[in-house]
Amino acid sequence: MVGTGTAVRDGRADVGYLRRPFDGTGLRTVTVGTEPKVACLPVAHRLAGPPIADRPLREADLAGEPAIGAQVRRTASIEEKFELVASGHGIAVVPRGVARAYSRPDLIYRQVLDAAPVEICVAVPENRRERRVREFAQMAAAVLRKAWEEENIP
Repeated sequence: MVGTGTAVRDGRADVGYLRRPFDGTGLRTVTVGTEPKVACLPVAHRLAGPPIADRPLREADLAGEPAIGAQVRRTASIEEKFELVASGHGIAVVPRGVARAYSRPDLIYRQVLDAAPVEICVAVPENRRERRVREFAQMAAAVLRKAWEEENIP
């Protein structure tokens, strides 16, 4: 599976929308915002229901849980990761935007208050200097920053 950063670096894409961490080699990036991390849990998980569901999650609540995509088991895709979570093989901590894009009735997503937020970036190849690429990246960054600011207003 080829990531967006690779596609931008090798010229298959002019601009990419990336979440850190990623390999920034050969890329120029502009941070456009951050998003919180959420725990992805099967609906029957002990952290998905009362009384724990009545309070925010913290990283300490997740200690000792098998984590899909970490040391326990790597996955080839986000769909595979969520399928493993739904079937009870572990939990996953993902950016909120990923959870929103892959909403499923057999999963619960709960914000992890003390998890470091994920940085969102627009990336272009380091060696690309064309005006159209630069202008598009600048426009995309401005639009995305505004969207993130509006979404994160308390």
